[in-house]
Amino acid sequence: MPGKPFGGDEDFDISKDGATVFFSARLAAAPSPGATNFDLYATPMDGSAAPKGPDRRQPGLDGSPVVSPDGTKLAYLAMKRPGFEADRFAYGSWI
Repeated sequence: MPGKPFGGDEDFDISKDGATVFFSARLAAAPSPGATNFDLYATPMDGSAAPKGPDRRQPGLDGSPVVSPDGTKLAYLAMKRPGFEADRFAYGSWI
């Protein structure tokens, strides 16, 4: 589910074959409702497996995933520190 109150359809993307959804989410056990440590996850569209995240997580917000045109990479925006929404975004890739 996109982060509230500002999340939206920019917080997920679907693989080119339609089999996988990539999304940004905060763990339910986050220290506060205002926590900004969102991570990226991938799960089958049919719900046949639990979501998986990348092996390396960073403490800041990871969001706005976009699957590359050839379907081999996932680009996303990342912040280095949680709670510092004024930080500049960096770019990352994962798949």
